[in-house]
Amino acid sequence: MMEGRQQAITGAMTGAGAGERREAYNNLSNLFAENGNALDWNEHIFAAETRQVLQNLKVDLTSHKDEEVHEAAGLCVHLLASPSFLAHVGAAEQKDLCDILVTTLKTNKSRKITDIVLQSLAKSRLKREAYLGDLQDTFKILREILQMKDLSASVVCEALQVVLILLNAEPGAAVRLGTSWFPSTFSKMFHANLKVRNSALEVTAKVRETMEEMATPGVRSDLITMVMADLKDKYCKDMARMVLGGSYTILQVWREVVSLLGTELHSMRSLTNLLLNVVEKAFKISEPEVRVESFNTWRVIIDNFALDKNTLTHQKKLQLLLAPLKVSNSRTEEVCSTKLHIWWHLVCLLADQKCLAANFDLAAVPLLQFCFIGGLSSERDKVGRSNRNLIMSGAVSSPHRTFSTLHGAHAEILAQLLTSDTNVPKYKHSSVIHHHLMSPALFMRHYPLLLRCFSETVQTLDFKDVQQNTLGKHIFSSLLGHIRAATVPNVQKKEVVDVVLNSHQYHIPACGSVDAQDIMCGTLSNHLITQLCRPPLLHHALTDSNFVCVWSTVLENSQPVTGKLRFLQAAVQELSASAVPFLCPGDPLVLCDLWNAVLRQMLAHIDQVATTGDCEDSEPDWACVCSVLHFPVIHATEAFSCAPFDIFQHIMETWRLLWHKLTLLTSSTRTVEPNSEVEHVASTLLAFCQDHNTSTRLTSTWPSTS
Repeated sequence: MMEGRQQAITGAMTGAGAGERREAYNNLSNLFAENGNALDWNEHIFAAETRQVLQNLKVDLTSHKDEEVHEAAGLCVHLLASPSFLAHVGAAEQKDLCDILVTTLKTNKSRKITDIVLQSLAKSRLKREAYLGDLQDTFKILREILQMKDLSASVVCEALQVVLILLNAEPGAAVRLGTSWFPSTFSKMFHANLKVRNSALEVTAKVRETMEEMATPGVRSDLITMVMADLKDKYCKDMARMVLGGSYTILQVWREVVSLLGTELHSMRSLTNLLLNVVEKAFKISEPEVRVESFNTWRVIIDNFALDKNTLTHQKKLQLLLAPLKVSNSRTEEVCSTKLHIWWHLVCLLADQKCLAANFDLAAVPLLQFCFIGGLSSERDKVGRSNRNLIMSGAVSSPHRTFSTLHGAHAEILAQLLTSDTNVPKYKHSSVIHHHLMSPALFMRHYPLLLRCFSETVQTLDFKDVQQNTLGKHIFSSLLGHIRAATVPNVQKKEVVDVVLNSHQYHIPACGSVDAQDIMCGTLSNHLITQLCRPPLLHHALTDSNFVCVWSTVLENSQPVTGKLRFLQAAVQELSASAVPFLCPGDPLVLCDLWNAVLRQMLAHIDQVATTGDCEDSEPDWACVCSVLHFPVIHATEAFSCAPFDIFQHIMETWRLLWHKLTLLTSSTRTVEPNSEVEHVASTLLAFCQDHNTSTRLTSTWPSTS
C-alpha cells in the first residue's frame, strides 16, 4: 500500500499537471514529516527523475498562483535540508533554486509565502556557492522583512537564521555590507521573545568574530556608529527593565554588546555608565543563580578593559572592576566559587600585563583576605570602593572554612602568588601566572598576611591526598625561600632582618641580673609554636601520637638568635595561654607530654652550654627555668585536678631533673648568692600550693632545697 502511494506521488511530481504536482508536494511533505525529515530521497525518486522534479519546482515557485508557490516552497523546506536529495543536485542547480527563493521573497509580499520561503532557506543545507548570489540585494530583502511590523517570533527567527547562513558562507563580504543590515539584526537582541534574542545573539557573535579576524578596524567603528544612538537611548533601558522584570537571560545580550564594542567602549563614558547600571541592578538581586550570572557578566567588562593596558591599570577603573568583588555578600558555594575565579582571572590579567606587583595591594591583598580571612576593615574597604558606588548588601566573608571544595583553589592561589614555578605542582583549580611576582620588598610588606594565609592553608589541606600534600609542601618551600632571601646577612638589610625576626613578639619579664630589662622576643619558630598550640592543629594531639613528635622536633631544631631558653619560655607561655584551655581538664596527659618535651629540651640545652662553655648571656635565663618549674603547679587546679596519680609521678620524675640542674647552676653562678634562685623558686612554689590548696598531692614529694 505504501509502495503504491509512493509511486503515485512520484508520477504526479514528474507529471505536467500543476494541480497533480501540488497534491504530490503536499503528500511528500507529509511523508517527510512522518519520518522525522530522515526520509531517503532515493526510495521515492530515481536519479534520472530528479532533474524533472527540479524543473517542476522552479516552474511552480515562479507561478503567479500563491497556492502553487506555497506548496512548492513547502516541499523545499524538506528537500533543501535532505542530504539524499541534494546529493543528486549540482552546485549550479542548487544556486538556481536558492536564487529563485530569494526572488520570491522580493516579489511576493504575501506573509504566508514569506514565512514558508524563509523556512526553506533557514533549514537549507546547500553548498556554500549556492548562497553567493547578489549578497547586497539579499541582505536588503532580509532587512526589509525584519523591519516589518507585527512579525511573529518564528518568522523573525527564520530571517535571522538566513542572515547567519549568509554570514557563514561569506563572512568578510557580509560584514562589509553590515551597515545596510546589521542594525536590523542588532535590534532583535532586545526582543521580548527569548528565541528571537538567542537567534540575534548568534548573528551578532558571528559578526564580532569576523571583525576580530579582519584587518580593517574601521568596519567595527562603522557598525558601532550605526547602532550607538539606539543603544544609548533605548536598548540599555530595555535591558535594565528586563532585569528588573526577572528576564535575567538578557545579561547574555549585555555580554555580547560589551564584547562587540571592544576598545571603542573605553572612550564612551556615558555608555559605560548606562551599561554598568544594568549589571548593578542584577547584583542587587539576592538569588544565587542571578549572582552567579552577574559575576559571569562582570568578567566580560574585565576582559574588555584588559584589551588596553592603560585602561586596565587606570586606578579608578581598576577600583571599579574590583567593587562588586570586594563588597558583594556571597553566601553560597556556587556564588563564592564563581566570584573567586572571576577575581583570580582579573589578577591573572594584571600579571599578564606585568603590572600586578604595582597593584598588589589593590587587587591581590583583598583576594587573599576573601579566601582566607574574610571581613575587610573599613579602611581597606574605602580603598577598594568605586565612585560608581555599586551597592552590594553585606560584607566580605571568607569561604575558606565554610566550603571545603574551595580549599584547593585557595591554596593554589597562595602558591602562585608566592612563586613563579609552574611545574610543581600542576595547578588544576586556577589559571596560571607565568611571570615572577613576589619580590623581597613585596614579601616584607605583606608577610603577616601571607603567614596567616599559610596557616589557614596548612589547617585545611588534606595531606593524605598526594596532590594537596605536594601543594602544601610547595607553598611551605616557597615561603621559606622568601624568608631566606629576606634574611640573608647584609648590612643594608638589617632592618629587614629585624622585622622578620620580630614578626611574632612575646613579652619576657626580666629575672636574675639586676641590670636585666624586660624584652620583646619573637621569631618565626615562635610562629610555628603558636600555630601548634591553637585548636585547629592541637586537636590532632588527641588522636595522633605523632603530634608530640612534631612539637618536640620544632623545639629541638629551633635556634633563634634571641636565645634558646627565651624561645622555650615562649613555648611554655603558649601552652598556658592556648593549650591549657583546650586540653584540660579532659586531656591532661597530652598537656603533660607537651610540657615534658619543653623541659627535656631545656635540660639538653643547659647541658650543651655547660659542655661547650658557650653562654647566651652573662648568666642563665632564670625566668625561663622558673616558668617551666612553675607550670605544673600553676595549672594544678584547672589542668590536673582530674588527672590520675601516675601523671603526677611522671611530672615529678622530670621535674626533679630540672630542679637539681637549677641547684647546680645557681651555686656556680658568680653574680648570684648561693641558693638564692632556688629559694625564690621554692618560696614561689609554696605560695602557689597554699593558694590553690594542692599541697597534699604535690608538696609531699618536693625535693629538698639544700
